[in-house]
Amino acid sequence: MSLLSDDDISKIILYGEEAFPYLQMPGRGSEIEESISWDIVYYLRTITVDKGPIKTPSPQERAERFKEPLEKRKDILHSLLLTLSWHIGRWKGICRKRVSE
Repeated sequence: MSLLSDDDISKIILYGEEAFPYLQMPGRGSEIEESISWDIVYYLRTITVDKGPIKTPSPQERAERFKEPLEKRKDILHSLLLTLSWHIGRWKGICRKRVSE
């Protein structure tokens, strides 16, 4: 919330994905008046706590954090590919057998 201006929040409420395509949220401008959207903005500002700028992990921290899950995913993907290639090979054999009959 601290990264958005009051005007941005109001536009998000009113226009949704028309103004911000990445939101995947419909706007409510046809259902509520602009003054009500501003009331919502003021209400949101009263209930949120500003924690300051968001700290994102460095590329090294991110790589270390996701290193193990990536290795697990590679093993799972490898076994899935082996299973899939076995099924494709079996299916090709069945098709060749039917064609030759």
